[in-house]
Amino acid sequence: RIQDTNPTSGALTFKTETFLVAMYNQVIKQNPRVEYVFKTDDDCYVDVRHLKQKLTAQSQEKPVDYWGSCYSNLKPYRDERTRWYVSYKDYPFTYYPKLCIGSGYVLSPKLLECAVGQGHIEKVPYLTNEDGAVGLLAERCGIEPSSFNDRKSELKTELSVRENVSKELLMKNTIVQHNVKTEDDMLAMHESAMMKESR
Repeated sequence: RIQDTNPTSGALTFKTETFLVAMYNQVIKQNPRVEYVFKTDDDCYVDVRHLKQKLTAQSQEKPVDYWGSCYSNLKPYRDERTRWYVSYKDYPFTYYPKLCIGSGYVLSPKLLECAVGQGHIEKVPYLTNEDGAVGLLAERCGIEPSSFNDRKSELKTELSVRENVSKELLMKNTIVQHNVKTEDDMLAMHESAMMKESR
């Protein structure tokens, strides 16, 4: 599986699957009281207080096993010129299983026990699209993704930094801000999140 990855094809999946294995072996197995792990990208700002608040509320309504900004009926990229290209040989289906976007999602010990502990991570097809790969693992484990990207909570993952928006609004109703490219932008996100908390 390692030889299937390179900087433009599958490396993100390898990184994410390595994260899942590490969280299972070094966190979940070592401390059974851990309730969740959170996967995000290094160019994201996460409003941890907002995340914890909404996760607590969500878990009181129903179990949380795979929770983030989730979508159904996403198609694999079939254009060989894109970095997310997936061949029909690797994945012959029209749609991915329901999945959460990789910029930020919550995983439970139940999902990690199934995906890693029961060895499904080695059994499912290796997809070059990391989001599709985790969605495939969840499907194999019989776990339905649940979304914080809904009208009820108005929480969302922002995929790009909004321009010409006041600092107070940068993190409004947002748990994860993706594509934060500079230290100044990261600081602006943090200050916005702190303003939200002080209200």
